[in-house]
Amino acid sequence: IFMILASRKGIKFGKASLKIKSDIDYLSILKVDEEGEGLGEIEMELNVESEASDEDLLKLLEEAKGRCPVFSPIKVKVMLKRAE
Repeated sequence: IFMILASRKGIKFGKASLKIKSDIDYLSILKVDEEGEGLGEIEMELNVESEASDEDLLKLLEEAKGRCPVFSPIKVKVMLKRAE
């Protein structure tokens, strides 16, 4: 979303990378351990090489966060079908 919005606004990047990190308690996610927290806080680090100002990049980041489904509740519908 960030890169799409940047492109539409004419903001160019030499390089861009994203690092995502979180603690995961698999036993809690699988309901083996009810005391764990499952997925911990998710940290994202966006590294960019750009001539855009810090102010423009921060505005872009906030707009991207507002449009990105990762930052809002997601409803997932899962359907099970038998192979034909």
